[in-house]
Amino acid sequence: MNNTDFNQTLEEYLLEVRGPKHLPNNIVIPITIIYVLIFVTGVFGNVAVCMVIVRNASMRSATNYYLFSLSVSDLTLLILGLPYDLGVFWQQYPWSLGLAMCKIRALVSEMSSYTSVLTIVAFSMERYLAICHPLHSHTMSNLERSVKIIAFLWLLSLVSATPFAVFTTISYVDYPAGSGQKAQESAFCAMLEQDIPEHWPIYEISSFLFFMLPMCVILVLYV
Repeated sequence: MNNTDFNQTLEEYLLEVRGPKHLPNNIVIPITIIYVLIFVTGVFGNVAVCMVIVRNASMRSATNYYLFSLSVSDLTLLILGLPYDLGVFWQQYPWSLGLAMCKIRALVSEMSSYTSVLTIVAFSMERYLAICHPLHSHTMSNLERSVKIIAFLWLLSLVSATPFAVFTTISYVDYPAGSGQKAQESAFCAMLEQDIPEHWPIYEISSFLFFMLPMCVILVLYV
């Protein structure tokens, strides 16, 4: 530890190591307005979709079940994920909701995103079969099958998102540097590279399975 560390206050040291606690007002206020608009319109629209499908028996088709699942996953992300993302713009640290909420946030955020992507892929495959192979689609498409597929997609998303929850933790900065004393004001909820075991390419696998591969499948189906 050098003398500079001793001469710095905790606030000065955290500013140097963690960066500013929040974005400048001229940036964070417009972002907040945009996020609030996305939240309000997203929640209203997805709730409306769910209510229409639930209340009208004629709307309970295999296709609409996929739309219902997509709306639920979007609602989950909007309600449990977006407020946190917005909160980070206003206060990046300290994290004050505890380790359990830190891990739950990571799990729900990843799981909802994965479910949305997989649901879109499943929906696209249903449309492809209905258009290109109508007879085959008619014999296969039924509500029970759709419910089973949707349940499997949610379970797969939950399992796939679990590593993010496992390795997401609350990290602290030592103050003074190298003292081993964790500064509570530096608490930050994240999955940092040093917390991931070596040879565990979590980000790469996630990007391939839930972005690149689904995108290629959808492109092939629609082309």
